[in-house]
Amino acid sequence: MRRMLQTNHDLPDGAIKSAKGSVENTANDKIFVFSGLTCAFLAGCAQPLIMFAFGDTMDGLSANTNVVDAMAGSVRLLGIFAVVMALLFGGGFYCLPISAVNQAHRIRLEFYKAILRQDMEFFDSKQPGELSVMINENVEAIEQGLSKKLVELVLSASQFVLSYVAAFYFSWEMALSLIGFMPIFAIVAACMFTVAGGDLMIERRKAYNEAGS
Repeated sequence: MRRMLQTNHDLPDGAIKSAKGSVENTANDKIFVFSGLTCAFLAGCAQPLIMFAFGDTMDGLSANTNVVDAMAGSVRLLGIFAVVMALLFGGGFYCLPISAVNQAHRIRLEFYKAILRQDMEFFDSKQPGELSVMINENVEAIEQGLSKKLVELVLSASQFVLSYVAAFYFSWEMALSLIGFMPIFAIVAACMFTVAGGDLMIERRKAYNEAGS
């Protein structure tokens, strides 16, 4: 966050430190963060389990001539999984955004307070509207990173780890063969992030701020 706010804007250290310190969570925010991360983690772990349940359903249908009896228990289990998944996804995407909104609000307030304490020379070096555009753009990005993106990160990481644990448990030979493709996936992902993010994102934000000012 410090780099995002300071890059290309020549912001004073006092403003950066004040905004950085305001990220600390309150007691309620910590509860929302813990609940959201827990729900996201469990939701990621539940997705491979649904695949196992679906596989057992298909095996039961092929081995049992009574389709109704074979489907009854499997459909009931899949229905329970669907309800649990909906609750976990809802909890993750509900709790973390609440905490992110509260933190973004505190960042704006503390940053404005720090800006108002600056000398006139600081404001003379800025274009009209540059600070407001910069604050809105960067704080919005921080809010998104602390809410939706954080949920997706935890969910994907837990799903990835549990999936490979299950793969090694059921067929370690197949799992080893799939690991051989991971460097290719990593290179492709790195190229995508280099093009869509990183320094290019900072340059785009700088251009937006100049245009808005």
